[in-house]
Amino acid sequence: MSDDDFNSGYGSLAGDGIDVHNSVKTSVKREGMEFKLRCDKCNKALVVTVPWDELTILGMGLLPPDRGAGAPWRYDRFHGMFMPNVACSCHEDIRLGVTPDECNRHLKSMIAAGHVSEAQIRGLAAQIQQSQPRRG
Repeated sequence: MSDDDFNSGYGSLAGDGIDVHNSVKTSVKREGMEFKLRCDKCNKALVVTVPWDELTILGMGLLPPDRGAGAPWRYDRFHGMFMPNVACSCHEDIRLGVTPDECNRHLKSMIAAGHVSEAQIRGLAAQIQQSQPRRG
């Protein structure tokens, strides 16, 4: 942070560091949607890649199933978003949150990039809906 940043009224929340703090860069990859962020505690660069099938499930407002390594996501009721159920190597929880709407937007980006088809997503969504218990 330069003195100019401080003197212009932005205080300690100005300068080059603000671009890194609480920012997440996303990109479409063949493996899934890639989220790049930094750990809040140790500032280590982190990469979380979410495959299209998990994005589909999260986009439906559901938690993906345990794939043998524990529940991959948890739901944060207070913030209304899903968060990866993993921690940085410094043991700080990874603070990445995605809403179902965001997941659906990311799926559209993956379709546009040709990494997944609408038919694949619809097929998985139909399977999930059939496996859900009936209410009422």
